[in-house]
Amino acid sequence: MNSKVSKLIFRQLFFARRHCFLRYSKLANCEFSLHPNPATISNGPIRCFRTTCILNKKNVPKRNEEPSLEEFEDVIDVETMSSRMGEIEKNLFSQFNNQVVLRPSIATFENIAVELADPKNGSVEKVSLNMVAQINTSDTEVTIEPVDPSDLQTIVSALQTHYPQSSAVIDNSKSPPAIVIKMIRVTKQYREHLAGVAKSKTVSAKQQLSDLFGTFNKKLNKAKNDGVVDADSYHGAYTALVKWTQFHAAKLDRMLKDKTDKLMKEN
Repeated sequence: MNSKVSKLIFRQLFFARRHCFLRYSKLANCEFSLHPNPATISNGPIRCFRTTCILNKKNVPKRNEEPSLEEFEDVIDVETMSSRMGEIEKNLFSQFNNQVVLRPSIATFENIAVELADPKNGSVEKVSLNMVAQINTSDTEVTIEPVDPSDLQTIVSALQTHYPQSSAVIDNSKSPPAIVIKMIRVTKQYREHLAGVAKSKTVSAKQQLSDLFGTFNKKLNKAKNDGVVDADSYHGAYTALVKWTQFHAAKLDRMLKDKTDKLMKEN
C-alpha cells in the first residue's frame, strides 16, 4: 500500500472517530470498518473509502436510565444516597400536587400538619388537619371547622405556611366559627404566579441535591486522602457520582416542565 493511500486511510479513520466521539461521547462503544467506496472504484488506485461505525448499544446507557453506582458501593453509600434522593423527589411531587394547584380540593388540605399543644403537659404534637377539623368545599370557597374552636388560629398559621396562596380567614359569623378560604379567580397571571412557585420549589429541591452531592463528595475525598481508595478508583467513583447527580437534576427539571405545562393548559 503506497503512502498516499495510507494517508487517506488514516485521514478517513481520524474523521470517523471524531464524528463518533462527538455523537456518542464514547469511542470504546464504536467499531470501525473501512471499505472502498464503489462510486470511486476505477482501473486506477482506490482514492476514497467508506467508513462504517457500529455502535455497541449494550454498553451505552439509555437517555433516561439512571447511571449505576453499584460498582462503587465500597466507597459510596449508594443505599443512603438513593434513599435521600427519593425523599427529595417525593417531597417535590407532593408539593406540586398539594400546594401548587389551580383549584384546591379536600386532598390539598387534609394532610397539612398542624402543631397542637397538649394542655396537660405542654408537649407539641403534629397532627394531620383532617384529624382535627372538618373540611368542606364548594364552587366558591373551602370551609374548615375545627373540632376544638381554640385551634382556629393555630390552623390558620399552618395554612399560611403550607398553602400561602390560600388567604385563610376566620369567619366568626358562622356557628361554630370556621376558617374560610375563598376560591381564587384563575387568570393567566395567576397561572404564571403558580409556575413561579413551582420553579422556586424545584430550585430548593436541586439545592438539596447539590448538598447531597457535596456530602458524599467530601466522604469520597476523605477516602482518597486516607488511602482507602487509589487514584483510579477515586476518579471512577467521582465521575459516576457527577453523572448520577446530573441525571437527577435533569429529572427534577422534567418534573418542573411537566408541572408548568399542566398549570398553563389545565382548565
